[in-house]
Amino acid sequence: MENSNPIIDFMKIAIEEEKRFIMDAIGMMQVL
Repeated sequence: MENSNPIIDFMKIAIEEEKRFIMDAIGMMQVL
C-alpha cells in the first residue's frame, strides 16, 4: 500500500531548497 502524498513530498523538497538558499545567503554575507 503506497502511502505517498505528493504535496508533502513537494513541501519537503521546497524546504530543503529553502535551507540551501538561506545557507548560501549567509555565506555571501560572511564573505562581504
